[in-house]
Amino acid sequence: MEPIRYFNRHTGALETEQVYGEGFLRWSYGNPLGAISLNAFVKRPFFHHGMGGG
Repeated sequence: MEPIRYFNRHTGALETEQVYGEGFLRWSYGNPLGAISLNAFVKRPFFHHGMGGG
């Protein structure tokens, strides 16, 4: 994955956004074991409701 870059209109500089949980996201989407755990745990209703989902 490439870093997320954006233009800061206040400073006029091109900056890199810090992604919360980036390590976990890279592991879950880029590793077969991560994909299994993502499907087994994160994509379940109890996790969704616990994280504030409807």
